[in-house]
Amino acid sequence: IRCSSVAPKAPSDLATMESPLACAVGPDAGEAAQRRGYASCCALISQLEVNSPVARTPREQSQDQLAEPGTYAGIMSKQCAHVQRCWTRRHFLLKAGCLHWSSQAVPINRPGDLVQRKCIDFSRTRCEVLADDDGRITIRPVAGSRWHRAEQHSRANTTEPICMKMHPSAKNPEEDWLRHFQEHIAYGQLVRRLREEDQKVRRFAIMGLEEAPPPPDLDPTCPVCLDALTGEGAGAVVRTPCGHHFHASCVGEWTSRCAACPMC
Repeated sequence: IRCSSVAPKAPSDLATMESPLACAVGPDAGEAAQRRGYASCCALISQLEVNSPVARTPREQSQDQLAEPGTYAGIMSKQCAHVQRCWTRRHFLLKAGCLHWSSQAVPINRPGDLVQRKCIDFSRTRCEVLADDDGRITIRPVAGSRWHRAEQHSRANTTEPICMKMHPSAKNPEEDWLRHFQEHIAYGQLVRRLREEDQKVRRFAIMGLEEAPPPPDLDPTCPVCLDALTGEGAGAVVRTPCGHHFHASCVGEWTSRCAACPMC
């Protein structure tokens, strides 16, 4: 089996790429077969989403929300992570769901060119932004989360908050900063969700799942959750190439950990 790490694209692009989906339908399958396989995988994914009756690709489902928020830059004071907890003047830049800061001005077009900078990628960590009456803005991971270990700042892999406040030389009001933080955090979380959806499509395609009602002589329970396969509120039932049946939602959770049949 040949497959790549490239996420599935639109059906019209499948004929010219080696993707897990192409593996699921066969390397010599024509575009029509690949199109049917892609639609089948997306239909199964839609069963896992609330209020998603129409089979659409993950990116199509959130296309209207995917508009990148505007770039925003300015100066604020940031609380240091060391014991003294002193406040230092820093240049901040919000761009494409990421927060960059440095003691120097951060290039707007290519912030990565500045070596001496710190960065938070909001698509890596579920976080929230808070403001208090003293003009302090705090960004922290939500309960049960921590900063991603690959983040480029001293609080990586911890739950420590990042605290900022308005600097005397700042021209940007606190309300504007708060609003832009919220927009970029929301955008980062949407990117995270789309990434997870693409991974689901890829895993479903690798497993070769298809929607199929269980035969009458089959054990009527799902091997994963042990609830009835059919009935009110049971949801879609899928079949693996080896002939085992599961709830689509149950096997969807399983594929986030393993790309093989749960029974095999």
